[in-house]
Amino acid sequence: MSIRSGLLAFLCLLLFAGCTPQEEADLKAAAEQARQTAVARGKEYLATEAPRVKETALAEGKKAVGTAVPQIKGTAAAAVGTAAARARNSLRKVVLDPGHGWQGESGASYFDLKEKDVNLKIALLTQQILERDGYRVALTRTADDPDHDLAYAAQFANAQKPDIVISIHANAADASASGTEACHTVGKRTDEQSKRLAKLLTGSIAARLGLQEIGIFPENSPGKCARTASTGWAKLYIHDMDAPTALIETAFLSNRGDAKLLTDRPGDFAQAIAEAIERYFESPGK
Repeated sequence: MSIRSGLLAFLCLLLFAGCTPQEEADLKAAAEQARQTAVARGKEYLATEAPRVKETALAEGKKAVGTAVPQIKGTAAAAVGTAAARARNSLRKVVLDPGHGWQGESGASYFDLKEKDVNLKIALLTQQILERDGYRVALTRTADDPDHDLAYAAQFANAQKPDIVISIHANAADASASGTEACHTVGKRTDEQSKRLAKLLTGSIAARLGLQEIGIFPENSPGKCARTASTGWAKLYIHDMDAPTALIETAFLSNRGDAKLLTDRPGDFAQAIAEAIERYFESPGK
């Protein structure tokens, strides 16, 4: 059908005018031809493109599955591992002892920081981390305690029947002194565990905070852990705690740099203590 005839047929339909029989026949023939052409092209497309689309879809699907399955397995394994760790940790009890804060005694005080407050903040943050990981945790104090003393701290700790006790303190000396150190018990059946716990604490804090690891010292070490008494160098109150116990001196309040770390990053000190505890329980006999 000529272009002219097609246009005439279209116009006659558009204007609702009558068409000649020939025009109607031509219009129907053109429509049928267009339909057949569309069907043929559709079949041709399906014959050539459908297999390619199918192959592409299959390839992409396999790729997605190949990527997702290891991720799903890894996520599932991690979830199982976390649940197992929490279940294992739920059998363990830790007592945290925030140093000072008894009967109005605040410990060292520098740069508007009171040791009792620094110790308590780190202890509370450590408690949060440990409980999140499934441990049972008790604190010898959760605020200033005007009614009790150090003897009570040991009595409270023993009443909890914990696996370990960690006494959290901050150090003080001249302004140049910096770093972390710890004290362990002597003359007790738990001395080796106490020593190992002390070493894990100083190592973990030094690594996370970038502090010098000064070392670990016996509780009766003059000038380090022990304090003078009428009979000489007195033992620390951690000696009276039945479970393996270590006293950690996190950093020096008297050093401006250390004090800033204690102010700005108490959560990192808490995380370091929690990691040391985890390592202790991973291989308690070593």
